[in-house]
Amino acid sequence: MKQLNWILSLGMGLLAAGCTPMADLTPAPAANEVARLQEAAIDRVNGVRLIAQANEWPGPQPIREEVTPVRVVIDNLSGMPLRLRYSDFALVATDGMRYTALPPYRIEGSVLEPVLAGGYTPVADPDFVYDGFTVAPLYGPVYPTLGAYPGTFAYDPFYYDTYGTYWATLPLPTAAMRAWALPEGVLDAGGHLEGFLYFERVPEEQRRVTFRADLVDAQDNRAFGEVRIPFVVE
Repeated sequence: MKQLNWILSLGMGLLAAGCTPMADLTPAPAANEVARLQEAAIDRVNGVRLIAQANEWPGPQPIREEVTPVRVVIDNLSGMPLRLRYSDFALVATDGMRYTALPPYRIEGSVLEPVLAGGYTPVADPDFVYDGFTVAPLYGPVYPTLGAYPGTFAYDPFYYDTYGTYWATLPLPTAAMRAWALPEGVLDAGGHLEGFLYFERVPEEQRRVTFRADLVDAQDNRAFGEVRIPFVVE
């Protein structure tokens, strides 16, 4: 009964926020689709294998009226530790409009001493799958069962200040969304990671978007490639 009430409350909250039609993403004809995975396509760049799968959010569907969740599977066979920051991911439309990956947590403090905002329940048993992955130091307190990356991991205050406000008028993200969300961090060489990124909502007026991911070496912040997976908006 609690779960039913929570789902109904979420649906009513999103309705009050102003529902908009959901746009479905399907791999474009030029995409390399993945066998046995619906609405999924793959790209391989310099040893990094990435699958983007749309329309597979396992939780209550009303969230898709406000964000575009994409399941992401990453295998890092590049021989380098792969930096993962939300600013490295976007859905880019043919008109150049970028729908960015949204940070599910707020950051406070200064540029030199940023801290995670208080009040978040730790995610002790995350729903995303990981092997050879450490979270960005800022995320250590909210993921107590995952190790924190021991090296330098720069915080981008402009990105968080700009896109963290996306949730201000919405009853999101939910605890389930945070449990499935991929946190910022570093995927070791040979590591595996799969979970969800939440993008700004893609309107159905867009006809095509390309999932883009910048590949960056965590050791020296050197870019070594870009994943591109085209989708059709329906």
